Amino acid sequence: MAMIEEILGKEESGAAKELCSLGFVDGKAAYKNLKLLSQTSLSGNLDTALKAAVQSPSPDGALNNLEAVCRELPPELLLESLKDPQTIQRLVIICGSSSFLSNIISRNPDFFAWLFPGGGLFEKKDASILKEELKKGLSRAEGFEPVAKALRDFKQKEYLRIGARDLLGLSRVEEVTAELSELASACLDEALQYSIKTNKALYGTPLYTDEDGAIKEAVFTVIGLGKLGGGELNFSSDIDIIYIYSSDKGETTGVEGRNDASISLHAFFVKAATILNKLISNITADGFVFRVDLDLRPEGRSGDMANSLRSAEIYY
Repeated sequence: MAMIEEILGKEESGAAKELCSLGFVDGKAAYKNLKLLSQTSLSGNLDTALKAAVQSPSPDGALNNLEAVCRELPPELLLESLKDPQTIQRLVIICGSSSFLSNIISRNPDFFAWLFPGGGLFEKKDASILKEELKKGLSRAEGFEPVAKALRDFKQKEYLRIGARDLLGLSRVEEVTAELSELASACLDEALQYSIKTNKALYGTPLYTDEDGAIKEAVFTVIGLGKLGGGELNFSSDIDIIYIYSSDKGETTGVEGRNDASISLHAFFVKAATILNKLISNITADGFVFRVDLDLRPEGRSGDMANSLRSAEIYY
């Protein structure tokens, strides 16, 4: 293979022809990417980068995404990461395989620092670790928008880790789908906690009377179906879920100072489900957490967003 100095020493047309012979579709664009990369902290590793790009699923995408990443990363961070000789090859494989993951790195240099020099690439996480880390990330988030952003940031960070491990052969397929499913479950759980907390502040505690006449707080839960329920989510999956709550036999306690704050349990949990849905699936400047599909709920699209346990039992 021609060396970088040889390619960059040619006129654009000659260099483009050389790059096309190596497997690039747009030789001129690849040449421009290499010229730009030669001005970054990656300049001393361009031969390695070029060889890795040629061997990647998309050589053109590899150089284009790599240039975008190197343009956004602090030079000292890039130099620090290159102390590991495998970093450049791993980074190029990611850039040549996924524009989505490359864009996450470009927008979040701290994620790159955590993934490579920080060793995040080699972390395996089960449900308990994901829930603990997400809870910690949300601890300072107050209000709908900060919580929504924290959920999206966490999802993107973990998608980067899981996706990079998948592309680099560091995880088996069943590990990837399990971690994606556990990530979705952790995000749903925290969104559920927020939605209930928000509603309680507005309408009070939802109470119901059980079969023995005891007064209890009604419980709200999310049931995962489809790939989520089976622990088999992939990177493009939406999540099939239904919302179930304890009982219709009761109402909220209301909030002191608000005469109209007491509402039915059905109204309370439909409102909670609406908040949860927006937290997870609304598209913001930071994207969405997961696409939510509620079509499997009782009565499908025409049915209520949330159902009591009894009404679900009757339906099914």
